[in-house]
Amino acid sequence: MSISKFKTWLEFKDIFGFENSPNTPDSAKQDEMPVKRFSIEKFFRYIEKHDLGVKEGRDKFLNEIHWGKGPGAVRCWCGTGLNLMIDKLGNDLTGKEVWYTKRIFQINQAGFGGYEEVVANEVLDELDRIDKIPPDSPKKDYKELESLASQMANSLRKVARDIFIFEGVKKMSDNHYIIRLSVRGHGVEAQDQKRVEENQTVLSFDKNTGMIRLMNYNIESGVGRGHDWGIMANDTDLYFCPTQPRAEIIETIANTMHWY
Repeated sequence: MSISKFKTWLEFKDIFGFENSPNTPDSAKQDEMPVKRFSIEKFFRYIEKHDLGVKEGRDKFLNEIHWGKGPGAVRCWCGTGLNLMIDKLGNDLTGKEVWYTKRIFQINQAGFGGYEEVVANEVLDELDRIDKIPPDSPKKDYKELESLASQMANSLRKVARDIFIFEGVKKMSDNHYIIRLSVRGHGVEAQDQKRVEENQTVLSFDKNTGMIRLMNYNIESGVGRGHDWGIMANDTDLYFCPTQPRAEIIETIANTMHWY
């Protein structure tokens, strides 16, 4: 799910719901490159110039912009899997500040760039909406994790690529569930010469912090090592508040797995 750099290109119809216009701007027509790359740098430079209410945008890194400070702040950032994420800052039950995820978009590598400002305006509309809604909050108790895991598993079954086989949901405890997807055949060989045997999504609730945590990672085996399996580093590690809409939480991992 990871690549080595952030530059890519984008196909709008697969993210924001509108088709590429046949009336291509002259500047795009004059571009002699067969594929015009979508510029993450240009995209973030554009959204940084825009405020969210009284909050001014400021860059933290090349791929991350913040608006505001402290609880209620909003950020937009791009992960190594080219996921474009919108987070909001809140406090857990211990008082610690934590970024919790509100939306995820996926930059499609099969499209083309040249419309960074158009895409930025779409994202800015969503950023403005999220900035205006009341903050979400942690809870001391959360009885709906099993139901959430079940609905999330059903969503993953629908969107995951055909290489995956749904193996079920494993209940570790009332506050800990694992959604398992195995790989057809004998696994898929990763770039580091290891074979992906299984993908797991871990959904948990921490009573101490009052937050929901979602992690996704692969279980891989070394080529030629039989069943020498090992858990790899997280591809996804996100936090949510129990008061967030359930569909909002499910959408994040469904979007990620759809583009796996």
